[in-house]
Amino acid sequence: MKFNSYEEMDREVMGLFNKGDILEAANVLESSMEEFPENLYAITLDMAVIYSMMTPAESEKIISVFEHGNDKGFWYNLNPEDKRWESIKDSSRFKELVKENNLRKEKAQAEAKAINEVYLPADFNRDKMYPLHIAIHGWGEDIPLFRKFWVSDALNKEYISLFVQSSMVATSEGYCWNDVEIARKEIAEAYKEIIKKYNIDMNNITVGGFSQGGTMSLDLILDEIIPAKGFISLCPNKPESFTKEKVESMKLRATKGIVLTGEFDGALPSQREMVEVFQDLGFPHKFIINNNLAHWFPENLSEQLDLALEYIGSEK
Repeated sequence: MKFNSYEEMDREVMGLFNKGDILEAANVLESSMEEFPENLYAITLDMAVIYSMMTPAESEKIISVFEHGNDKGFWYNLNPEDKRWESIKDSSRFKELVKENNLRKEKAQAEAKAINEVYLPADFNRDKMYPLHIAIHGWGEDIPLFRKFWVSDALNKEYISLFVQSSMVATSEGYCWNDVEIARKEIAEAYKEIIKKYNIDMNNITVGGFSQGGTMSLDLILDEIIPAKGFISLCPNKPESFTKEKVESMKLRATKGIVLTGEFDGALPSQREMVEVFQDLGFPHKFIINNNLAHWFPENLSEQLDLALEYIGSEK
C-alpha cells in the first residue's frame, strides 16, 4: 500500500492498531521504512512496540529494529523495567543496547538547552494588545513536530503564541518535562520574557499542550505558576499537584479548562477522575472524547482548539 505522506500512513497504522490488527499494522510499518526515511525514528520505535505486543513477543525483531535505529544514528529511551521489553530484558544484546543508548543520552543532555519560539499573528501591530497562548509539547517531541499539529485559525490570526521546548532530553528526536520543577522554571522564565517584550493582554492568557505537555498545562495553573485564564489539555495525565482545594481555587479565579482525549487513550481513567472533581465542584470545563482515537492528535484538532479558545474567552 502506498501513502501520500507519513501522516497518512501513521493514521492507517493507528486505525489497524485500534482494531486489534497488530500484524497488519506491523506489515504497514515495515513496508514504510524506505518510503519515509525522514520519519525512521518514529517508525522503528512503533515497530518495536508492536513486536512486543505480539503473542509471543517477537524478541529478535525488537532487538534488530533498535540496532538498526542505532546504526542510523538514533538513540532510544530504553528502560529494562519497561514491561514492553520483558521478553528481551535478559538478552546480552539488549543490555548492550541499553548501555549504548544511555551513553548517547548523557552526551545529548550535556549539550541540550531550553528553546522558545514566538509566533506573531497575521498583521501584527506592536501597539496593539494581544492575547497570549503558551503551547507545550508532549514527551519525546520538539517544537517543529508539535507545531505541525498545534495550529488553528484563531492562533494564527489573533494570538501571540509562545512555543516552549524543554532542556530535558527524552530521545534522539525529542524532549520531555520529567522533572516538574525544572519544567515550571523553564516555562515561567519564557513567560516572563515574552510579557516584557510584547504588549500582552494579561487577562487573556491560555496554556495548552499534548500528553505530558497537557499535564504541565494544568499543573502550571493549579499551582499558579502562570496567571492563565484557561487550559487546553490534550490526552493529559492527572498532575501530582491536582487536589480538590486547588481546583476550587481555580474556580474562584474564574479559570476554565478543556480536556480533549481519545476513546482509546490509556490515560482516560485518570482524565475521568479529574473531570468528576470538576463536575462535583462546579468548575467550568468541557470534556471531549474523540472517537477512534488513542493517545494522539485528532484530525480536526485545529477546529477543537478554536472552539476551546472561544469557550475560555466567553463570559458564560
